[in-house]
Amino acid sequence: MAGPRVVDEFGRSGVRLVPHPVEHPALKDAVDMVLAGKSLAQIARYWSDQYGITAAAGGPVYEATVYRSLVSPRMIGYRMRQVPEHQRGVKLDLLDHIARDASGEPVIAQEPVCDRATWLRVRRLLEEAKTSRTRRPWGSHEWLLTGLLHCQCGERLYGHQKYRKRASGERVPAFAYRCQANKVRGPGNCSGGCTIDAVKGEAFVLGWFFAQITDDALAAVRARRRAARADVGINEVLSQLDEARAERDALLSKQGTGEYRGAMVTVLLSLIADAQRRVDGLQRRLDAMELDEFPIEDGPALIASWKERTITEKRAYLRRMIHRIDALPGTAPTEERLRITPVE
Repeated sequence: MAGPRVVDEFGRSGVRLVPHPVEHPALKDAVDMVLAGKSLAQIARYWSDQYGITAAAGGPVYEATVYRSLVSPRMIGYRMRQVPEHQRGVKLDLLDHIARDASGEPVIAQEPVCDRATWLRVRRLLEEAKTSRTRRPWGSHEWLLTGLLHCQCGERLYGHQKYRKRASGERVPAFAYRCQANKVRGPGNCSGGCTIDAVKGEAFVLGWFFAQITDDALAAVRARRRAARADVGINEVLSQLDEARAERDALLSKQGTGEYRGAMVTVLLSLIADAQRRVDGLQRRLDAMELDEFPIEDGPALIASWKERTITEKRAYLRRMIHRIDALPGTAPTEERLRITPVE
């Protein structure tokens, strides 16, 4: 919002932007809520209850409005310029439409809500939630490990409901995570046909997770995070990530053009895959560096409140500790078929 008129050291008079007393802290809280796995609907209700921020009709702010606010570069103080009108089906990267000074650096027009690293993580989490549109399978299972389980063929395992017959002949529902490669991409794409019992698999992973969030374990993780930040500056990683994304996007734009034809198409696809791997690697490094302290502050308290957490929150907490879980095919006990790779 516009602040009072001031005069600078050169005698120039003008009005600077200052944080709004309600909206600025509301956005700060929204950032923390996104990182904690809260939904846009939960943020809108929180804004209404805590700050009195509502839509014109008095109800909670629309989720789309919350989303647009949080992904705007204004969150990190950038001034926007020449942003095109919205067109259906056309996606814009708002970082392409920020004002820059003579040296090419972004113009900071107001006090940031959060730092750039945190904002990039918030934006990524919101975009992933928006584009995944993961449909909850039928039945009452929560599918805690969705997105974490990977088959040896490279595909993820997805929740699947099936039925088993008891000795009495009664059919009862059973839940499992199953590789869908052969079903989706055709027979022969996965030789293992991996299936993991959902109840047993989730119990094993939760046991591992709870063991990692004791006070001593969290202290060790914080120490590793601080060491990671000391190894290389976060701004350097951000710069490398921006360059890798720009290279990937430039290669993607060349698909279907006359520059790459015939056998050269394979070369282009290889270059795109290599650029994406670098983007993914740098993003993982950034995730490990962007917080001074590990976000799980009180492990015992989290364990005690676990049953009251939403499924979105539970998944978010697991992803703070687990990079991926590799599932092996076969009939061995579940705990012997799961390989957990922790976040470094």
